[in-house]
Amino acid sequence: MPIVIYSRKGPPKSPPRKLALLCGGEWTLPTQVSALETWLHEHKRKIKKGSYVADIGFTVRKDAGGGGSALSIEMMHTMAALGITLFLSEYPAEARKTKSNQTVQRTEASRFAQSKKRTSSAARR
Repeated sequence: MPIVIYSRKGPPKSPPRKLALLCGGEWTLPTQVSALETWLHEHKRKIKKGSYVADIGFTVRKDAGGGGSALSIEMMHTMAALGITLFLSEYPAEARKTKSNQTVQRTEASRFAQSKKRTSSAARR
């Protein structure tokens, strides 16, 4: 799964429209954050402001002892300007081997439905 970027807006009950899938089989957060930052820098002028999700699926590194990655101010500014919400989805290490495409699609659809509920609830307030 590692990073899926998709639009939250679309016809009701339709699956999210994917903009990009980054990092293939890479599950380490520092590598993924770097890849997302690079992608944002390369695509920020090609994407219209809207309602998007960047979902990073990661596992904890076995050798992790602190440190890791940081979101730069430029990255956060770009995401805010484009209307991109960041989801950080932690999976157990076994997910790297067993995560099927079907499971990923169900997870994405579930997150999409939850985010639409939060958005519509906030709009009613």
